[in-house]
Amino acid sequence: MAVLSAIAFWLVVGAPFAVTGLAFLDVARRPAWAWALTGRRQAVWMAVLGGAWITWLGGAAIALWYFATAHRDVRDAERGDIRFWVEPDEGQGDDQPPRI
Repeated sequence: MAVLSAIAFWLVVGAPFAVTGLAFLDVARRPAWAWALTGRRQAVWMAVLGGAWITWLGGAAIALWYFATAHRDVRDAERGDIRFWVEPDEGQGDDQPPRI
């Protein structure tokens, strides 16, 4: 029983650090040109995640925010998906086909 509680303890303690570390590594491995296309700043995300890593739950919360926002945009830019760059014409709803 002591072994299971020790494993559970280290999972609870280590999971936020692991999530923050994974987010930091993901930021570092994405190419600079993909960051430039999205208008987001890679260095800022690396600094914020690196600094927040020591705050345990704060770092995990920021890492989850990264995965919910910037990660998707940079990943899509890296894949060549430009949906989020194209602005719809004024007066045209999102459900309307584009004017040609």
